[in-house]
Amino acid sequence: ACDAELSGDTEQALKLFAAAIRMDEQPRYLRRAAMCAVTGKQLSVAEEYAKKAADLCERDASYLRVLADVYRASSQLEQAREVLQRALNLDTENDILHGEISSDLATVDELIKEIAAKEGN
Repeated sequence: ACDAELSGDTEQALKLFAAAIRMDEQPRYLRRAAMCAVTGKQLSVAEEYAKKAADLCERDASYLRVLADVYRASSQLEQAREVLQRALNLDTENDILHGEISSDLATVDELIKEIAAKEGN
């Protein structure tokens, strides 16, 4: 699945990820499949995979970040904001991840402000 994804064959990669997940539903497979589905513009599939991964690893901020990325890709910015805030509230010893999540949250907040400004005009 990863080889197919890296070679740009998103459709084949998603089929292989689905098979791998049926055999062994590991969070890392789900996370990778979610991001592959985003690339393939299959956002409902991406959301399903990302939610499962986040549920299995609820104390791991990196899985919440992927879920937020999926929400952002599908223009569900309020949900992305909520998930990123949850991720920031987790105890993490990874300063780099914390910084990236903070940056993602700032980006989402800016997108929300831009949309609000456009709707106000």
